[in-house]
Amino acid sequence: MKRVFVAAIAGGVLLLLPQLAHAETVMLYTQMQLRGDSQEKNVDRFVAIEDGVMTLFFDSGNIIFDTGLPQKTAVSDTLAPRPESWAVSAATEGGAHFLLEIKLTFPTDPYPAAVPSMIHYKFTELATGETISEGDVTPSITPHDLATKKPYDLCFALGEEIARDVMKGWQNPSTL
Repeated sequence: MKRVFVAAIAGGVLLLLPQLAHAETVMLYTQMQLRGDSQEKNVDRFVAIEDGVMTLFFDSGNIIFDTGLPQKTAVSDTLAPRPESWAVSAATEGGAHFLLEIKLTFPTDPYPAAVPSMIHYKFTELATGETISEGDVTPSITPHDLATKKPYDLCFALGEEIARDVMKGWQNPSTL
């Protein structure tokens, strides 16, 4: 029985090797643009969008990692974005070949929005500095969607939409 188990594991690894040889590594860096305590109230939306992006990248045979949640600063006690140069350095040091930057803009009213009002993304090849794709996603959520779907599900779908847009102009060997 032990031999069968070891053989099955070895066979699984061998089947994955060709796909891993062509997998690209992407770092996901997401920023939220809003003020006050609305930031903390929208963190679950931030996470849902990243989950949607990462799921589609993983399902396409890529390696993707994120930078984690924004951290509060001691000076202002708000969730502060890191500078863009930090993202490039972190991606390079983390072994990424590509950097996907996403900027989420939420309404500034006192209540958490179900979804961001605007999403901007930029996908860059780190070795050359070339922008592979860049664009905006404006959520088109209907009142019916808001009434019948959870904010997490709406934002997850937006993350998948971003990933699809990014991958349209990207010829990744693992997806050919």
